[in-house]
Amino acid sequence: MNMFRSNIRVEGKGDSKQTAINKALYKIQKTVMKKFPDSMILRIEPFDVTVIQATEKQFTERFLLFFFRRTRSIFHVVLEVEVNVSLLEVGKIPFVLKMDEQKKNLKKIVNKIGGEQ
Repeated sequence: MNMFRSNIRVEGKGDSKQTAINKALYKIQKTVMKKFPDSMILRIEPFDVTVIQATEKQFTERFLLFFFRRTRSIFHVVLEVEVNVSLLEVGKIPFVLKMDEQKKNLKKIVNKIGGEQ
């Protein structure tokens, strides 16, 4: 099992500030899994969060060009998250091949007959 720190950059977008941050933090696991594809993640623990960019985009919505005018906002946030990651390296685990008893017996019979498989 390996434990180390890693910096991960994630971003999220939503109708509120909380939604944007929540969507960004939700992407941490997926980003770590892409960064270490041959390992199994045991624990991801956020250590520090730094806001790189936080923007709000406002626009006016109208129904049939001039009815029911309202102002809406979309929030976008980019975060740099320092995480403690615990990984289990699956590639380094020595697996032993065990064959089914039926397959072993079938191979013995085939080898006795003279065929190879």
